[in-house]
Amino acid sequence: QPNEPEAIRAVARLLSRIGQIDGLEFWKKLSALAPLTVTDLRDESQIALKANDLAAATDAVERLLAQPAHQNTAADYLLAAEVTSRRHDYRKTATYDQKALADPNATRPEQLRAALSLNNIIRSGGKMYVEDPKKIDDRLVALSAGDDQTSLDALTTLAQGALSPTTDAKRDLPIAPADLIRKIDTHAKATIASHLLATDLEMAQQKSNRQEIERKAIDRWKNSSNENLAVLGGWLHSHG
Repeated sequence: QPNEPEAIRAVARLLSRIGQIDGLEFWKKLSALAPLTVTDLRDESQIALKANDLAAATDAVERLLAQPAHQNTAADYLLAAEVTSRRHDYRKTATYDQKALADPNATRPEQLRAALSLNNIIRSGGKMYVEDPKKIDDRLVALSAGDDQTSLDALTTLAQGALSPTTDAKRDLPIAPADLIRKIDTHAKATIASHLLATDLEMAQQKSNRQEIERKAIDRWKNSSNENLAVLGGWLHSHG
């Protein structure tokens, strides 16, 4: 039945979850026939973002957050933050990210997404919208503990921050560079890109030994896989 809501919902959900932007038209058709559920609105907003239809994404997210008898989750707030970030509304983005971080049920990956988003807001000149920038550093440090992908991503962010100071550079680094280098180099999930980032940080800290540190990196990886050699080559090229 072409106008059967459950049939339209099934098609819309399938297309959305396989990343087909045609799914957005089915959500619009369904919303004209029946109320969308919380799950529907999440799927609609995600596929609207993929289609870069910010008007549809904004409408879906606003309806999602306003659903009666629904306890908004960290994932919902992160979805809203992504929409407002695309619209360059740092104030709203920071509000949603901070609500996600305040959710006691937020997963480690969700906490990291929120912290990274807030970190980007600070670096983009929106520090005034973040309640306490130091708490973001503290959250990244906490998330950097462990041996999962989230901890490695947190360490990577901290290392990049140490290499690219902002106008707020007078603020103390949350982790000493030597500790960052060690944590990255010994991380269970570290890739060659991670190790080379640690090498960059080491060279930044020991400018007089730059050539020797670079030579050691080359010796370490010169006999590795072709994929690693390609990464090493790109890294060397970027260093001139």
